[in-house]
Amino acid sequence: VTCMFSLAGVCAYMFSLLSSLLACDPPDCDRADHGTCGNACCKLSIHLNKVVTTTIAAALNTSLSEGGPDGRFRLMPTHANPHGFADLRPYHISRSGGREVHFLGQAWHETEKHTYNDTVNLLVMSLGKGTILEAFSISQVGGAYGDDGQNFKNIAVLVKGLKKLGYGEAELSAIVSEAEHEGCPPPAGESALWAAAPRSSAGVVLGALVPSVFAPAAGLVLLGLYAGARAAAKRDAARQEGEAGLRAAGVPMAMR
Repeated sequence: VTCMFSLAGVCAYMFSLLSSLLACDPPDCDRADHGTCGNACCKLSIHLNKVVTTTIAAALNTSLSEGGPDGRFRLMPTHANPHGFADLRPYHISRSGGREVHFLGQAWHETEKHTYNDTVNLLVMSLGKGTILEAFSISQVGGAYGDDGQNFKNIAVLVKGLKKLGYGEAELSAIVSEAEHEGCPPPAGESALWAAAPRSSAGVVLGALVPSVFAPAAGLVLLGLYAGARAAAKRDAARQEGEAGLRAAGVPMAMR
């Protein structure tokens, strides 16, 4: 099978379809990780200037208990609190650099395409008159060497959701700064959390690189990927239909 001039657009569409089924949805998908924790993960230490830990912990706990900024977070119980964040202040835990551990929480996040779940751990520490939020997101599914930027996005969505505290985008930019990161490296020349820019979909990028003539083997690979993508879409539709029936029957749904 050869992909000729008239089929170049079809090839680009195949790539775009695959991207829409599997990839992270922009914005904030431009900090992909590749196996930093064995699986893909992202750890960010975020400094919130002149914002106390109780304010941040309460805001995160409330937001996550309501599904988070995008409605796909699930607040998880902690050892000390079945309703969310644990208060560790009574233990007087200190860390290097003058940081004091105050609160610890966890949430699960489902991707926009309902394909994968990630675990997000959140450590809230005081530093002077401000707060350090140490956020760690890791892909739950085994063998996820790459995440297409999803773990970074999970954290960015939560931090940007702090606008519910009454901060505008400009005010958030003034009080929030990324202190350090592990995994999920920023694009060249960028370092701040707010520098994350919408990423072109794989369909657009790869479509621009599609040559006018493919070798027969490449054409077969494309057709195979297209068939697999269609099958995955059908399975997803069947799953959603089945879950809708279970919900209608009153059967509680577990996290996937």
